[in-house]
Amino acid sequence: MAANKKSAKKYRPRARINPLLVVSSNTSPLAQAEKDGVSIAMHNAMYHMVRGEGTKEFWDVVTGSLNLAVILDEQVFMKSHYTQLDLAMQAHCSCGMRFKTGGKFGYTGKELQAVNDAIAIHEAQLDNLTFKELQYALAETRKRLVNRNYKYSVFTREERLQSHAK
Repeated sequence: MAANKKSAKKYRPRARINPLLVVSSNTSPLAQAEKDGVSIAMHNAMYHMVRGEGTKEFWDVVTGSLNLAVILDEQVFMKSHYTQLDLAMQAHCSCGMRFKTGGKFGYTGKELQAVNDAIAIHEAQLDNLTFKELQYALAETRKRLVNRNYKYSVFTREERLQSHAK
């Protein structure tokens, strides 16, 4: 009879997840530390780009911020700033083309104004955003990056992969 009986295991209760905490964390606004981290990275990259010390990594930070701003504008804010963000993307693309042809990043006055306006829009978006909306937008950004589904693209997929491999 003992051969048919299963051995007794120690009872381990499952961890309980409070669904109210999960829902409130997804619908709560972003923490100030998260907003500050994004803002510092954007402004640091723009600082170096404007001073002529821009690198591909700084250009990528600004590109990521602008792409995220466009996706947030499409998904959350119902294209309220689409034309301004589109101008900023064109301006940033021109800056990338200057790097490909001349070896240095640089903005003209109008381009710099357009990109600065887009960064201000992006910071305002972050102030009015929930954690869940940001997660959806980041997932969409990654999906578009993998599928090369961006409107403005200066660097080829191979060039992007090489710069991230370093």
